[in-house]
Amino acid sequence: MVSVGRLETDSLSTLRTRHRFLRYGEFHAVEEFLAYRRWAAEHGLALYILGNGSNTFFASKTVRTLVLRNRLPRRLLPLDGERVEVSSSLPVGALLRYCRRRHLDSFFYLASAPATVGGAIAMNAGRGRDYAMTVFDFLERVSYVEGDNAVHVAADEIERGHRWTRFTGIHGRLIVSAVFRFRPGAYEGDPVADRLAYARKHQDLTAPSCGSVFADCSATVQTKLRGLRIGTACYSAKATNWILNLGDDPRPVCALIAVSRALHALVGKRAILEIVAVE
Repeated sequence: MVSVGRLETDSLSTLRTRHRFLRYGEFHAVEEFLAYRRWAAEHGLALYILGNGSNTFFASKTVRTLVLRNRLPRRLLPLDGERVEVSSSLPVGALLRYCRRRHLDSFFYLASAPATVGGAIAMNAGRGRDYAMTVFDFLERVSYVEGDNAVHVAADEIERGHRWTRFTGIHGRLIVSAVFRFRPGAYEGDPVADRLAYARKHQDLTAPSCGSVFADCSATVQTKLRGLRIGTACYSAKATNWILNLGDDPRPVCALIAVSRALHALVGKRAILEIVAVE
């Protein structure tokens, strides 16, 4: 069942910019997603699958892409003492709280990220290039839709890199579910609470943002941009790869990204976006 409508809201991205979506829909089952995908192909439209909007930047006030909200039932199914199958729509925080209650090791460093499991897998979310720690350290298998077929693939067969997998930017593929293995942890206290405390201290949570803007950039260039403000948006003075937004217009965010890219070009560097720009 395809139900494409118009929507005006500021709730689809954690940057909280306000947009008029010309084509918006929600799917609650794989069959509904396939119907939307066929509709988009018939109308020559780009397609974007939205989880919680934690890495999404809508770059235009009017969005022409068909934006689909992943409303698959949130599911967490224990398979045995260490393995669990979860739906792509499940918030990462819910999975981490499950691991904490059972004293299992996990990617607790993502406790402060408002992401879904599907989004974390698609972006190979982790602690960054220096740490080389990602969700794939615990991932066993991914089930997804390719064309009209259900595909089940082992995690070690999935191509991936820094903030990239075979799913990144490919919105004709829908991650449906995943199986993780979490072994007993050797920690004390509450690692979820510890990570949230770390985020309050080291990240900038004073205004809406999408977290890290660039997956790869020059720390020197970004440091020079600390606190730079254009209109209602600014680069954080605390977390230099973050843009904070205090208004509903995406154009100041676009301008800050353009400034960073121009400065990178001047010094022979590249600034590669981690946030996904949708128009």
